[in-house]
Amino acid sequence: MRLARPFALLLLLALLVPTSAAADVLGVFPNDRLTRKDSRQVTGLRVALPLRNCRARPSDCNERHLVNQLDGFDIDPRIAIRFDRPIDVAKVTPSSLYVQRVRGGPRIGVNRIVWSPARNALYAQPVELLEESTRYRIVVGRALGGRRVGRRFTTMTATAPLRRMRAQLDDGSAYERAGIAAADRGLSFVRPGGLRTVFAAPSVVRITRFNDTGAGALQEELVPNTAVLGAGQYAFGSLRAPSWLDGDSTIAQTPTRTGVPRWADSSSALDSAPCGRVGRMSSSGCSRNVTPVEP
Repeated sequence: MRLARPFALLLLLALLVPTSAAADVLGVFPNDRLTRKDSRQVTGLRVALPLRNCRARPSDCNERHLVNQLDGFDIDPRIAIRFDRPIDVAKVTPSSLYVQRVRGGPRIGVNRIVWSPARNALYAQPVELLEESTRYRIVVGRALGGRRVGRRFTTMTATAPLRRMRAQLDDGSAYERAGIAAADRGLSFVRPGGLRTVFAAPSVVRITRFNDTGAGALQEELVPNTAVLGAGQYAFGSLRAPSWLDGDSTIAQTPTRTGVPRWADSSSALDSAPCGRVGRMSSSGCSRNVTPVEP
């Protein structure tokens, strides 16, 4: 009778303690804990990734400085989940790992799954693009982590700067700041020297394109003539447009709620469409050269 109580206690412990402990979730990324409040942003926050070993790894720090200007994480985020031990990757299902809006909505499963044995880390991405400026929750189910874990993150505002640029084009302010007069806006079929770049189709024997590679002289390339039979004319137009590119060919990041995209100098206006017969435009470049039949 004296053994009954210890035996019952051992039986109870055997029922409560699993034969093999489940993996514990050590960290989830992306995560709003890696942000700080910023009222200038549409989302009300800004990414704040820690900067470490900047002297030893300056490139990593430079990239993090750029990411830390954003008001949220990617709309196609690379999800990273670290565990304290290996897991059975076969157990990754739409019910054991998914993304869902904080306010509710359908569960979004993951794909592109990668397991790193060296880090005990699982990497994956949502099966669809997420909405911008939206708070989501990454949910790790009990089948993977032993206990259900949820971490919130906010997606970045992806279109606000583009909408502002469009508005600047619509109201004309972008053209004014770039020094493009109203008469010079829109498609033109006349070169600066007065040559009209509209040619009768039978007079065109070849089309040459000059590619701007960013360094050195323009690279000449012959363009196949794919016009349909019976075409009447070839028309090569040019378009001058404002540019928001800085000197290093990037668009400066501005706060998504209060910031206004900055214009570049008028000298960076683009000639983005084909131009005419011979010569090169002095400021914006010539993208095509048409050689008519000599009379």
